[in-house]
Amino acid sequence: MPNTLVAILALVGSMLLVLGQQQVLERDRADMIKGELEIMAGGIALQVMEHIAMFPFDEATADAAFDPEAFSVADLAAWPFVQQGSVPMEFDDARYLEDFHQVQIDTLEFQVGEMSMPFSVDLEVYYLDDDKNQITERTRNKEVRVSISHERYPNALVVLRRSFAP
Repeated sequence: MPNTLVAILALVGSMLLVLGQQQVLERDRADMIKGELEIMAGGIALQVMEHIAMFPFDEATADAAFDPEAFSVADLAAWPFVQQGSVPMEFDDARYLEDFHQVQIDTLEFQVGEMSMPFSVDLEVYYLDDDKNQITERTRNKEVRVSISHERYPNALVVLRRSFAP
């Protein structure tokens, strides 16, 4: 009887050890997947921000020669990682930085070989005071915030901010 109890105790102890190791491996795997998604989200955030940066600060500072059609997203050469046809039409309607405020894109797909990964994009444009604090009055400083998230992670994977001035 005592040998049976010792054997059962040894078996339970080894099972707990193996379970702990399995949980560590699963957590490492989940962290690697999240890291890969963050890299993809960072690429999309940079591409979106570079596209937005091509637009004039506001109507008063726009060059008369500015042609928004020249920056149409129909030319996907500027979006090398984004799947053909997944660029939203909201981008074609924008003429100035503030036109991107509260634009939400449900699906912007990152192309990986023959596979694509869907991401959500949230854009916000704010006015900033001289100390870089958000305010509601018009100023000569704006901040564009690009937040990229994935259906698997509800919080933003990447948040990219950039300040603009005329």
